[in-house]
Amino acid sequence: SGPVLHHHDFYEVNYIYKGGVTNYLPNTVFHQDEGQILLMNPYAQHTVQTDDEDTLLFNIVIKQGFSATILNNPALNNLSVANLFLDTSLGMSPIQPYLIFQNEPEIQLILHQMIVEYYQRQPYYQQRLYAKFIDLWSMFARQKNRERQQGDKSNYPENMVEILNFIREHYADVTLNDLSKRFGYSTHHLSLNIQKHTGYKFNEIVSKFKMQSPICCIQNIL
Repeated sequence: SGPVLHHHDFYEVNYIYKGGVTNYLPNTVFHQDEGQILLMNPYAQHTVQTDDEDTLLFNIVIKQGFSATILNNPALNNLSVANLFLDTSLGMSPIQPYLIFQNEPEIQLILHQMIVEYYQRQPYYQQRLYAKFIDLWSMFARQKNRERQQGDKSNYPENMVEILNFIREHYADVTLNDLSKRFGYSTHHLSLNIQKHTGYKFNEIVSKFKMQSPICCIQNIL
């Protein structure tokens, strides 16, 4: 049997200070080294194995209430809304399990500063971590923006991210007709557009979000 996969309801950033790791996802296995930073989407099934005992991997967890805290906006203390805030800046789909970023010097410096703040835990270290994370996310978004300008088509258009987040928030009763009215497309055009950008039909995406639901996970355990 292969590695045991797990999932959770928060983002995580995997930063390799030294060495390398192998990431395992359903139907996907890939190696990550010091030159790459991995952003794992909530609910993505995954696990990681280090290359050897000398590998040093830092795992940064971005919990549900983070957006509400840094923006002082209680309305963002909701996973779907918080994900929309984070996803749209990167063109990341909620059904896309991960993104890879290049470990540029500016990004590496921010990560090192975050690690030092976390372990030293001097007064106001949490506020400084919040500020540095905003800086980190901005650098991630800037890198992806450069890739889009250079013709990288791997990211999702912003309106498609919004559509997918709406499906995630309303998966229990959303219909293709609901989506077409909300986003101003015909049902035929919207159906084709969803499949073009995601590789999945509308009903398949709804099923994916139902399987990601904590209620569904609890029922499966019971």
